[in-house]
Amino acid sequence: MVIFDLQCTYNHIFEGWFSSSDDLKNQLEKGMLSCPICDDKKVYKIPTASRISRRSTSGDLKEGTSKALIYKKHQEFLREVHDHIEKNYEDVGANFADRALKMHQGEIAHKGIRGSATKDEVHELNKAGIETLPMPKKPPEKNEIN
Repeated sequence: MVIFDLQCTYNHIFEGWFSSSDDLKNQLEKGMLSCPICDDKKVYKIPTASRISRRSTSGDLKEGTSKALIYKKHQEFLREVHDHIEKNYEDVGANFADRALKMHQGEIAHKGIRGSATKDEVHELNKAGIETLPMPKKPPEKNEIN
């Protein structure tokens, strides 16, 4: 089994598991793959972090660092990002697209908001020139894991 990092045209990154690189190529050519976040059918392979050599002068992650440690650091970082967003952005729930559009049009005051939107709503916001950033789910806290 081979795991590849994939990305759609909306910059959603996700993994795909394949029997070989030829299997990935075949599925891409046949249009069999789609983004699990937005269902976009335009998917392509991106460089995998575990395959990229990098030299670290900061001492954080040096060559030979275990994948488990890298995963743990990514999860910690993602929790920190979520904590920051939860503390500093108003949760508008399913009204996100409507509120973002009203702010963009000057109908209501600009401020940081967070919430949910459908794929179609995000597409309409992008067409209007409003950038949105999808977030992966917040990883569970250490004490919430089995």
